[in-house]
Amino acid sequence: MEKMKLGDTLKQIRLNQGLKQKDIYDEDGGFLPRSTFQKIERNESIPSYDRLQYIAKKMNTTINEIEFLQYNKSLSEAEMLIYDFRRLKNSMYVDRVVELKKRMELYLESNNYDGRIVELIAILKAFIMIEETQDFEAPRSIVEFIWLRLEKQDEWQHFDMIILSNIFFIFPLDTARAIIERLINQLEAYKYFLNTQRLQLSILINVTNFLKYHKKILDSEEYILKSIELAIQIENLTYESVAKYRYAELLLVKGEKEQATKIANDVFMILKLGDKKEYLKELTNDWEKLNENIEDYT
Repeated sequence: MEKMKLGDTLKQIRLNQGLKQKDIYDEDGGFLPRSTFQKIERNESIPSYDRLQYIAKKMNTTINEIEFLQYNKSLSEAEMLIYDFRRLKNSMYVDRVVELKKRMELYLESNNYDGRIVELIAILKAFIMIEETQDFEAPRSIVEFIWLRLEKQDEWQHFDMIILSNIFFIFPLDTARAIIERLINQLEAYKYFLNTQRLQLSILINVTNFLKYHKKILDSEEYILKSIELAIQIENLTYESVAKYRYAELLLVKGEKEQATKIANDVFMILKLGDKKEYLKELTNDWEKLNENIEDYT
């Protein structure tokens, strides 16, 4: 994808909005003098992040949208890789995980260092190891450097929260619980800035999986009910089905087998009708194993 020059993109946005240069620069020569802005539009100068943010605000847009328009209403290669990572949804798609990891490695071979892609590759390696060994502790060393970076930060940015939502369950129980609490609190603070509902839902589902792995299904009721409510709210039938299945597991562990079985069978039927074969296979296998080993969870 050929990238437009930044100055050309800014000029195009300004003209599309019917704005004159004087509507953007500071006539009193303040933060953004006229001469500086003109050089930026002529591609003779690259603005600092603060100045670019200032220009974006004046043009009623964002830095992310400016970059999107630079790539002719598409994503840069790095952003597309990040987008595809978020679309994975679940590490059960091993072939997709392996393919995306290869694409990211090829990207790094022909581009400058990108810390975001480096961290995503580590997560994908961890996913693959988990699928191959069913061991959540072995991959900890692969992603530990990410947590060492993030645990020092008082605030996490949106990308940081995406990262953590995919690795918290790899860490020891106490560390994971601390990450979960901070994630939920910080996502709440972001709700007016970004549409974080899908990310929040993904985290809630991952939390229920994490607690099940640690044989603590009875501790997951709050997260299950929140995930069902949120899935219904954003009309995501697949996640709603998964969340309701987790509720069936909870009821089974509580001893309410008849109601639990009915809910589980309803979920399996919905997944079958929706042709969600991977989810159906995964959850029916889980259900069989849970029934066989129910004493481990009570």
